[in-house]
Amino acid sequence: PEAIGPAVARATPFPGAARTAETVRGLVGSDLDEPQQIQDFFGLRTWPQSHGPLLDELVRLRQVVEAMTGAPSENPLFIDGTASHQGGFHATYLTLAVDGALLALTRSAEAVRSRLAHLLSGEVDELPRFLAGTEPGASGLLITEYVAGAALGRIRAAAGSPAGVLTAAGSLGVEDLAGM
Repeated sequence: PEAIGPAVARATPFPGAARTAETVRGLVGSDLDEPQQIQDFFGLRTWPQSHGPLLDELVRLRQVVEAMTGAPSENPLFIDGTASHQGGFHATYLTLAVDGALLALTRSAEAVRSRLAHLLSGEVDELPRFLAGTEPGASGLLITEYVAGAALGRIRAAAGSPAGVLTAAGSLGVEDLAGM
């Protein structure tokens, strides 16, 4: 994760991406003299751009919810005993903020599912496939990939994707069109 460091946090104008880069850098440490491999998976290198928007959208959603708690809405508005017909239909702001948060959550969940698939592939740090033991029939943590795929499917559906296109590859790509 040399690509995820202080330079990335300074290079982005987006607070969520900067915060994510700083967090990841803190987790992996700064004492790496040499990269462990030439290039990390794309999903890991773009972690700030995948998860940062979700942080930014959650801030926006909170701002909208807080603003709406004190805002007059609907029709009519009563001020000092006088009815004033107005167009205080602010729910559009809430709808757009929720939609933005769902879209950002979808992107973030895609990155998490992808990273999990790479972790379980057996190609990361020479770990065993599915992080399974050596006994016959051991499936290790394969079920977590199914759970992540199912959760991603629900998030995609909530974000407005039709159920018919909600597939994901699983089990090292063997289940390449799994309905999640």
